[in-house]
Amino acid sequence: KTPEDLTGDCGAGVTYKLTPDGILTISGSGEMYSYIAVNTPWSAYISGDGDYVIKEVNVTDGVTSVGDRAFYGCSSIAKVSLSSSVTHIGDRAFANCMSLSSVSMSDGIVSIGNEAFSYCTALKTISLPETLQTLGKRAFSRSGLTEITLPESLNTVGEMVFHGCELLTDATINCATVPSQLFAESTSIKTVTLSNTVREIGEAAFKGCVSLSSVASTDSLVTVG
Repeated sequence: KTPEDLTGDCGAGVTYKLTPDGILTISGSGEMYSYIAVNTPWSAYISGDGDYVIKEVNVTDGVTSVGDRAFYGCSSIAKVSLSSSVTHIGDRAFANCMSLSSVSMSDGIVSIGNEAFSYCTALKTISLPETLQTLGKRAFSRSGLTEITLPESLNTVGEMVFHGCELLTDATINCATVPSQLFAESTSIKTVTLSNTVREIGEAAFKGCVSLSSVASTDSLVTVG
């Protein structure tokens, strides 16, 4: 017998479909539910081998958020695609997705929650859209990022966003504030470029960055922690 698709609700106006080959599609309108990691509708398929184990997540047009911890610990997910209607990625939404190597997000994302992509060790690159305003604390801590650019649109950036990103080598900062311990213990970072929009560098922003050899700054800096 051919396995059937698994379907159900994951928001007041949002549904999911999980195919046997591991493609999870989120569709409908409005916000996804938030979860504790163990009570997602797909919690039986977050790791391992076999039918339905989630390898790809597609959030389609009309859905406006990815819920807190919606895909926490889904260790087989390799690819995530978010439509332009998504404005918010919840706390720990993709934390500990250790196979996640591709995240596609469009202009429209306004906020990324605390630890949203922490411990995504296969994630080497990500493009943060110019619509992004809030980046939660530890959002990419211990991830596999090798380079990053923070857009000028950011007005709230949490502490330790890139803490312990041991493969990170280059960063470009276009927002006004470099918060406390932003790159702490990112031991491979070599080059940081600060645009003329940067006004403040927080305390211990580069603590433990033992490879840092170049910080290109401008006269716009007012406060250095």
